[in-house]
Amino acid sequence: MRTMHSVVKRGALYWDRDLSPPDIYAERIAAIQKRIASHGDAAWLLVGDVIRHGHVVYATNFMPRVRSALVFIPAEGAPTLFANISLRDIPAAQTITDIQDIRAFSRLPKDLTTFLEERLPQGGVVGTCGVEDCLPATDWWAIEEAAPLISWRPRDAELVALRARKGAFEVAAIERSMALADLALDAAPDLLRQGQSMRVVIAELDRLVRSRGAEDVRFLVATGAQTRQALRPVDDTTAQPGDQVLIYCAVQNQRYWGEAAQTYAMGAASDAQRALHTRARLALDAMAEKIAPGVRANALAEAAAEVLEGDYASAAHYGLGGGVGLDAREIFEITAKDASPIDAGATVALRIMLHGADGGSAVTGTLHLGGQGPRLLGCRHALIVV
Repeated sequence: MRTMHSVVKRGALYWDRDLSPPDIYAERIAAIQKRIASHGDAAWLLVGDVIRHGHVVYATNFMPRVRSALVFIPAEGAPTLFANISLRDIPAAQTITDIQDIRAFSRLPKDLTTFLEERLPQGGVVGTCGVEDCLPATDWWAIEEAAPLISWRPRDAELVALRARKGAFEVAAIERSMALADLALDAAPDLLRQGQSMRVVIAELDRLVRSRGAEDVRFLVATGAQTRQALRPVDDTTAQPGDQVLIYCAVQNQRYWGEAAQTYAMGAASDAQRALHTRARLALDAMAEKIAPGVRANALAEAAAEVLEGDYASAAHYGLGGGVGLDAREIFEITAKDASPIDAGATVALRIMLHGADGGSAVTGTLHLGGQGPRLLGCRHALIVV
Protein backbone atom coordinates (compact mmCIF):
# COMPACT_ATOMS: atom_id res chain seq x y z
CA MET A 1 0.00 0.00 0.00
CA ARG A 2 1.64 3.25 -1.11
CA THR A 3 1.03 6.20 1.18
CA MET A 4 2.52 9.65 1.64
CA HIS A 5 5.96 8.69 2.97
CA SER A 6 7.60 10.70 5.73
CA VAL A 7 10.80 12.60 5.05
CA VAL A 8 11.20 13.43 8.75
CA LYS A 9 9.94 11.10 11.47
CA ARG A 10 8.37 13.14 14.24
CA GLY A 11 6.97 10.45 16.51
CA ALA A 12 8.36 8.71 19.58
CA LEU A 13 11.83 7.18 19.35
CA TYR A 14 13.00 5.00 22.22
CA TRP A 15 14.05 1.41 22.85
CA ASP A 16 11.71 -0.86 24.80
CA ARG A 17 14.33 -3.33 26.02
CA ASP A 18 11.68 -5.52 27.64
CA LEU A 19 10.19 -6.10 24.19
CA SER A 20 13.50 -6.52 22.29
CA PRO A 21 16.44 -7.27 24.62
CA PRO A 22 19.99 -6.38 23.49
CA ASP A 23 20.90 -10.07 23.16
CA ILE A 24 18.66 -10.27 20.10
CA TYR A 25 20.83 -7.84 18.16
CA ALA A 26 24.03 -9.60 19.22
CA GLU A 27 22.54 -12.83 17.87
CA ARG A 28 21.60 -11.13 14.61
CA ILE A 29 25.09 -9.71 14.14
CA ALA A 30 26.52 -13.18 14.75
CA ALA A 31 24.13 -14.70 12.19
CA ILE A 32 25.13 -12.07 9.62
CA GLN A 33 28.83 -12.64 10.31
CA LYS A 34 28.33 -16.38 9.77
CA ARG A 35 27.01 -15.62 6.30
CA ILE A 36 29.81 -13.14 5.63
CA ALA A 37 32.30 -15.86 6.43
CA SER A 38 30.49 -18.41 4.26
CA HIS A 39 31.05 -16.16 1.23
CA GLY A 40 34.62 -15.35 2.16
CA ASP A 41 33.71 -11.65 2.27
CA ALA A 42 35.65 -9.13 4.31
CA ALA A 43 32.50 -7.35 5.50
CA TRP A 44 28.94 -6.38 4.62
CA LEU A 45 27.55 -2.86 4.29
CA LEU A 46 23.88 -2.48 5.21
CA VAL A 47 22.12 0.70 4.05
CA GLY A 48 18.81 2.30 5.01
CA ASP A 49 17.04 5.64 4.85
CA VAL A 50 14.12 7.35 6.55
CA ILE A 51 11.64 5.37 4.42
CA ARG A 52 13.33 1.95 4.00
CA HIS A 53 15.50 1.28 7.03
CA GLY A 54 14.69 -2.36 7.73
CA HIS A 55 18.17 -3.74 7.01
CA VAL A 56 19.89 -1.28 9.37
CA VAL A 57 17.29 -1.64 12.12
CA TYR A 58 17.44 -5.43 11.92
CA ALA A 59 21.13 -5.40 12.84
CA THR A 60 21.29 -2.40 15.17
CA ASN A 61 17.82 -1.21 16.29
CA PHE A 62 18.91 2.26 15.12
CA MET A 63 16.31 4.06 12.99
CA PRO A 64 17.17 7.28 11.15
CA ARG A 65 14.73 10.14 11.68
CA VAL A 66 16.05 11.88 8.57
CA ARG A 67 18.13 10.92 5.56
CA SER A 68 20.18 7.73 5.81
CA ALA A 69 22.20 5.34 7.97
CA LEU A 70 24.68 2.54 7.23
CA VAL A 71 26.18 -0.25 9.29
CA PHE A 72 29.54 -1.83 8.44
CA ILE A 73 29.73 -5.40 9.74
CA PRO A 74 33.17 -7.05 9.46
CA ALA A 75 33.62 -10.80 9.20
CA GLU A 76 35.02 -10.64 12.74
CA GLY A 77 34.80 -7.94 15.36
CA ALA A 78 32.38 -5.17 16.25
CA PRO A 79 30.22 -3.30 13.71
CA THR A 80 30.35 0.43 12.99
CA LEU A 81 27.24 2.57 12.52
CA PHE A 82 27.27 5.61 10.23
CA ALA A 83 24.36 8.05 10.72
CA ASN A 84 23.54 11.27 8.93
CA ILE A 85 23.34 13.19 12.21
CA SER A 86 25.37 15.82 14.01
CA LEU A 87 28.04 14.96 16.57
CA ARG A 88 25.82 16.25 19.37
CA ASP A 89 23.15 13.68 18.38
CA ILE A 90 25.42 10.69 19.03
CA PRO A 91 24.50 10.44 22.75
CA ALA A 92 20.82 10.25 21.75
CA ALA A 93 21.61 7.57 19.17
CA GLN A 94 23.35 5.54 21.88
CA THR A 95 20.03 5.21 23.74
CA ILE A 96 18.46 3.18 20.92
CA THR A 97 21.35 0.90 19.89
CA ASP A 98 24.11 -1.07 21.54
CA ILE A 99 26.56 -0.33 18.71
CA GLN A 100 29.53 1.33 20.41
CA ASP A 101 31.21 2.84 17.36
CA ILE A 102 28.76 5.44 16.01
CA ARG A 103 30.05 7.92 13.46
CA ALA A 104 28.21 11.03 12.27
CA PHE A 105 28.67 11.87 8.62
CA SER A 106 27.84 14.81 6.41
CA ARG A 107 29.54 13.78 3.17
CA LEU A 108 29.12 10.04 2.92
CA PRO A 109 31.48 9.18 0.04
CA LYS A 110 34.42 10.93 1.70
CA ASP A 111 33.71 9.71 5.25
CA LEU A 112 32.98 6.11 4.24
CA THR A 113 35.93 5.69 1.88
CA THR A 114 38.33 7.14 4.47
CA PHE A 115 37.01 4.56 6.93
CA LEU A 116 37.36 1.73 4.38
CA GLU A 117 40.97 2.68 3.71
CA GLU A 118 41.65 2.33 7.44
CA ARG A 119 39.74 -0.91 7.97
CA LEU A 120 40.49 -2.67 4.68
CA PRO A 121 43.81 -1.22 3.46
CA GLN A 122 44.37 -4.22 1.18
CA GLY A 123 40.82 -4.10 -0.17
CA GLY A 124 38.64 -7.20 -0.42
CA VAL A 125 35.08 -8.24 -1.15
CA VAL A 126 32.34 -6.31 0.63
CA GLY A 127 28.73 -7.44 0.39
CA THR A 128 26.01 -4.80 0.09
CA CYS A 129 22.40 -4.77 1.27
CA GLY A 130 20.03 -1.93 0.44
CA VAL A 131 22.41 0.10 -1.73
CA GLU A 132 20.19 0.19 -4.82
CA ASP A 133 17.08 1.17 -2.86
CA CYS A 134 18.52 3.66 -0.41
CA LEU A 135 21.66 5.37 -1.69
CA PRO A 136 21.66 8.13 -4.33
CA ALA A 137 23.41 6.86 -7.45
CA THR A 138 25.86 9.77 -7.42
CA ASP A 139 26.98 8.88 -3.89
CA TRP A 140 27.47 5.24 -4.80
CA TRP A 141 29.43 6.02 -7.95
CA ALA A 142 31.69 8.29 -5.90
CA ILE A 143 32.26 5.52 -3.32
CA GLU A 144 33.08 2.96 -6.01
CA GLU A 145 35.54 5.34 -7.67
CA ALA A 146 37.25 6.29 -4.39
CA ALA A 147 37.61 2.66 -3.20
CA PRO A 148 39.12 0.83 -6.20
CA LEU A 149 40.49 -2.01 -4.06
CA ILE A 150 37.01 -3.00 -2.88
CA SER A 151 34.98 -5.51 -4.90
CA TRP A 152 31.29 -4.98 -4.16
CA ARG A 153 28.83 -7.89 -4.20
CA PRO A 154 25.05 -7.64 -3.68
CA ARG A 155 23.93 -9.78 -0.72
CA ASP A 156 20.37 -8.49 -0.31
CA ALA A 157 18.82 -11.93 -0.74
CA GLU A 158 20.82 -13.27 2.21
CA LEU A 159 19.57 -10.60 4.58
CA VAL A 160 16.02 -10.81 3.25
CA ALA A 161 16.04 -14.53 4.09
CA LEU A 162 17.13 -13.77 7.67
CA ARG A 163 14.43 -11.13 8.06
CA ALA A 164 11.63 -13.25 6.60
CA ARG A 165 11.04 -15.38 9.71
CA LYS A 166 9.60 -13.33 12.55
CA GLY A 167 10.49 -14.15 16.15
CA ALA A 168 8.08 -13.89 19.06
CA PHE A 169 9.09 -10.34 19.99
CA GLU A 170 8.67 -9.22 16.37
CA VAL A 171 5.14 -10.60 16.24
CA ALA A 172 4.39 -8.85 19.55
CA ALA A 173 5.73 -5.57 18.13
CA ILE A 174 3.57 -5.89 15.00
CA GLU A 175 0.55 -6.60 17.20
CA ARG A 176 1.30 -3.44 19.17
CA SER A 177 1.36 -1.39 15.99
CA MET A 178 -1.88 -2.95 14.80
CA ALA A 179 -3.47 -2.15 18.17
CA LEU A 180 -2.55 1.50 17.70
CA ALA A 181 -4.11 1.49 14.23
CA ASP A 182 -7.22 -0.09 15.76
CA LEU A 183 -7.24 2.64 18.41
CA ALA A 184 -7.43 5.29 15.69
CA LEU A 185 -10.16 3.53 13.74
CA ASP A 186 -12.23 2.91 16.88
CA ALA A 187 -12.04 6.62 17.75
CA ALA A 188 -13.14 7.78 14.29
CA PRO A 189 -16.95 7.31 14.61
CA ASP A 190 -17.32 9.84 17.41
CA LEU A 191 -15.43 12.47 15.41
CA LEU A 192 -17.47 11.69 12.27
CA ARG A 193 -20.72 12.11 14.22
CA GLN A 194 -19.57 15.57 15.29
CA GLY A 195 -19.49 16.67 11.64
CA GLN A 196 -15.78 17.43 11.69
CA SER A 197 -13.94 17.81 8.38
CA MET A 198 -11.78 14.85 7.45
CA ARG A 199 -8.68 16.99 7.96
CA VAL A 200 -9.71 17.56 11.58
CA VAL A 201 -10.69 13.90 12.04
CA ILE A 202 -7.36 12.59 10.79
CA ALA A 203 -5.37 15.22 12.70
CA GLU A 204 -7.03 14.09 15.92
CA LEU A 205 -6.49 10.39 15.15
CA ASP A 206 -2.86 11.11 14.30
CA ARG A 207 -2.41 12.96 17.61
CA LEU A 208 -4.05 10.11 19.53
CA VAL A 209 -1.80 7.42 18.05
CA ARG A 210 1.43 9.41 18.39
CA SER A 211 0.58 10.17 22.03
CA ARG A 212 0.66 6.38 22.64
CA GLY A 213 4.21 6.00 21.33
CA ALA A 214 3.89 5.67 17.55
CA GLU A 215 7.05 6.45 15.58
CA ASP A 216 5.21 7.05 12.30
CA VAL A 217 1.56 7.15 11.23
CA ARG A 218 0.14 7.23 7.71
CA PHE A 219 -3.46 7.65 6.61
CA LEU A 220 -5.39 7.40 3.35
CA VAL A 221 -9.09 8.29 3.22
CA ALA A 222 -12.12 8.51 0.96
CA THR A 223 -15.41 10.27 1.71
CA GLY A 224 -18.70 10.50 -0.18
CA ALA A 225 -18.16 10.37 -3.95
CA GLN A 226 -14.46 9.66 -3.38
CA THR A 227 -15.33 6.16 -2.14
CA ARG A 228 -16.37 5.29 -5.72
CA GLN A 229 -12.96 6.33 -7.05
CA ALA A 230 -9.90 6.00 -4.80
CA LEU A 231 -8.32 6.46 -1.40
CA ARG A 232 -6.24 9.64 -1.18
CA PRO A 233 -4.43 11.97 1.23
CA VAL A 234 -6.79 13.77 3.57
CA ASP A 235 -8.58 16.96 2.49
CA ASP A 236 -11.28 19.27 3.93
CA THR A 237 -14.24 17.11 2.89
CA THR A 238 -16.94 16.62 5.54
CA ALA A 239 -18.93 13.38 5.61
CA GLN A 240 -22.67 13.92 5.08
CA PRO A 241 -25.65 11.71 6.06
CA GLY A 242 -25.81 8.81 3.63
CA ASP A 243 -22.10 8.99 2.80
CA GLN A 244 -19.54 6.27 3.22
CA VAL A 245 -16.09 6.90 4.73
CA LEU A 246 -13.05 4.67 4.18
CA ILE A 247 -9.97 5.08 6.39
CA TYR A 248 -6.68 3.21 5.99
CA CYS A 249 -4.12 3.57 8.81
CA ALA A 250 -0.53 2.25 8.97
CA VAL A 251 1.41 2.65 12.23
CA GLN A 252 5.05 2.08 13.17
CA ASN A 253 5.89 1.36 16.80
CA GLN A 254 9.22 0.06 18.12
CA ARG A 255 10.39 -0.02 14.47
CA TYR A 256 7.68 -2.50 13.37
CA TRP A 257 4.66 -1.74 11.17
CA GLY A 258 1.04 -2.76 11.42
CA GLU A 259 -1.97 -1.68 9.39
CA ALA A 260 -5.76 -1.64 9.50
CA ALA A 261 -8.64 -0.17 7.52
CA GLN A 262 -12.32 0.40 8.17
CA THR A 263 -15.52 1.10 6.25
CA TYR A 264 -18.05 3.47 7.85
CA ALA A 265 -21.61 4.27 6.72
CA MET A 266 -23.08 7.60 7.84
CA GLY A 267 -26.57 6.72 9.03
CA ALA A 268 -27.22 3.65 6.90
CA ALA A 269 -25.71 1.49 4.18
CA SER A 270 -27.56 0.54 1.00
CA ASP A 271 -28.02 -3.06 -0.10
CA ALA A 272 -25.52 -2.48 -2.91
CA GLN A 273 -22.94 -1.13 -0.49
CA ARG A 274 -23.42 -4.09 1.83
CA ALA A 275 -23.08 -6.50 -1.09
CA LEU A 276 -19.78 -4.86 -2.14
CA HIS A 277 -18.53 -5.07 1.42
CA THR A 278 -19.46 -8.75 1.63
CA ARG A 279 -17.43 -9.46 -1.53
CA ALA A 280 -14.44 -7.67 0.00
CA ARG A 281 -14.73 -9.69 3.19
CA LEU A 282 -15.07 -13.00 1.32
CA ALA A 283 -12.01 -12.20 -0.79
CA LEU A 284 -10.02 -11.45 2.35
CA ASP A 285 -11.16 -14.75 3.85
CA ALA A 286 -10.20 -16.61 0.66
CA MET A 287 -6.65 -15.27 0.86
CA ALA A 288 -6.40 -16.08 4.57
CA GLU A 289 -7.53 -19.66 3.97
CA LYS A 290 -4.92 -20.10 1.24
CA ILE A 291 -1.94 -18.99 3.33
CA ALA A 292 0.56 -21.70 4.24
CA PRO A 293 4.37 -22.02 4.17
CA GLY A 294 5.58 -22.43 0.61
CA VAL A 295 2.44 -21.02 -1.01
CA ARG A 296 3.37 -18.37 -3.56
CA ALA A 297 2.19 -14.80 -3.20
CA ASN A 298 0.41 -14.81 -6.56
CA ALA A 299 -1.66 -17.81 -5.46
CA LEU A 300 -3.24 -15.56 -2.83
CA ALA A 301 -3.98 -12.99 -5.53
CA GLU A 302 -5.66 -15.72 -7.60
CA ALA A 303 -7.81 -16.71 -4.62
CA ALA A 304 -9.01 -13.13 -4.23
CA ALA A 305 -9.62 -12.77 -7.98
CA GLU A 306 -11.92 -15.82 -8.00
CA VAL A 307 -14.16 -14.14 -5.44
CA LEU A 308 -13.97 -10.56 -6.72
CA GLU A 309 -14.31 -11.28 -10.46
CA GLY A 310 -15.01 -7.86 -12.05
CA ASP A 311 -14.02 -5.99 -8.89
CA TYR A 312 -10.52 -7.49 -8.86
CA ALA A 313 -8.92 -4.65 -10.84
CA SER A 314 -10.06 -2.15 -8.21
CA ALA A 315 -8.43 -4.14 -5.39
CA ALA A 316 -5.29 -4.96 -7.38
CA HIS A 317 -4.65 -1.25 -7.91
CA TYR A 318 -3.61 -1.00 -4.24
CA GLY A 319 -1.99 -4.39 -3.90
CA LEU A 320 -3.63 -7.11 -1.85
CA GLY A 321 -1.05 -7.03 0.93
CA GLY A 322 2.31 -8.66 1.52
CA GLY A 323 5.00 -9.20 4.07
CA VAL A 324 5.06 -6.75 6.95
CA GLY A 325 7.67 -6.08 9.63
CA LEU A 326 10.49 -3.55 9.90
CA ASP A 327 9.32 -2.12 6.57
CA ALA A 328 5.68 -1.49 5.74
CA ARG A 329 6.23 -3.55 2.57
CA GLU A 330 8.87 -6.26 2.75
CA ILE A 331 9.94 -9.59 1.28
CA PHE A 332 6.96 -10.02 -1.09
CA GLU A 333 3.77 -8.37 -2.33
CA ILE A 334 0.50 -10.13 -3.09
CA THR A 335 0.12 -9.45 -6.79
CA ALA A 336 -0.46 -11.56 -9.89
CA LYS A 337 3.22 -11.11 -10.84
CA ASP A 338 4.96 -11.92 -7.54
CA ALA A 339 5.70 -15.65 -7.36
CA SER A 340 7.73 -15.42 -4.15
CA PRO A 341 7.08 -18.34 -1.77
CA ILE A 342 5.84 -17.37 1.69
CA ASP A 343 8.22 -18.56 4.39
CA ALA A 344 7.25 -20.34 7.58
CA GLY A 345 7.47 -17.67 10.27
CA ALA A 346 6.41 -14.85 7.96
CA THR A 347 3.89 -12.21 8.98
CA VAL A 348 1.44 -11.32 6.21
CA ALA A 349 -0.79 -8.25 5.97
CA LEU A 350 -3.90 -8.77 3.80
CA ARG A 351 -6.09 -5.99 2.42
CA ILE A 352 -8.99 -5.54 0.03
CA MET A 353 -9.88 -2.00 -1.10
CA LEU A 354 -12.80 -1.78 -3.52
CA HIS A 355 -14.51 1.05 -5.39
CA GLY A 356 -17.77 0.63 -7.32
CA ALA A 357 -20.68 2.60 -8.69
CA ASP A 358 -22.40 2.61 -5.29
CA GLY A 359 -19.46 3.28 -3.00
CA GLY A 360 -16.40 1.53 -1.59
CA SER A 361 -15.16 -0.98 0.92
CA ALA A 362 -11.96 -1.42 2.95
CA VAL A 363 -11.10 -4.56 4.95
CA THR A 364 -7.81 -5.83 6.38
CA GLY A 365 -6.34 -8.75 8.29
CA THR A 366 -2.85 -9.83 9.39
CA LEU A 367 -1.61 -13.38 10.06
CA HIS A 368 1.57 -14.98 11.36
CA LEU A 369 2.64 -18.35 9.96
CA GLY A 370 3.82 -19.97 13.18
CA GLY A 371 4.65 -23.56 13.93
CA GLN A 372 1.02 -24.37 14.75
CA GLY A 373 -0.26 -22.93 11.47
CA PRO A 374 -1.49 -19.43 10.56
CA ARG A 375 -2.51 -17.32 13.56
CA LEU A 376 -4.76 -14.31 13.07
CA LEU A 377 -3.18 -11.27 14.71
CA GLY A 378 -6.02 -8.93 13.89
CA CYS A 379 -8.85 -8.39 11.41
CA ARG A 380 -11.19 -5.53 10.56
CA HIS A 381 -13.94 -6.50 8.15
CA ALA A 382 -17.12 -5.10 9.73
CA LEU A 383 -19.11 -2.32 8.11
CA ILE A 384 -19.70 0.21 10.90
CA VAL A 385 -22.81 2.35 10.83
CA VAL A 386 -22.10 5.73 12.41
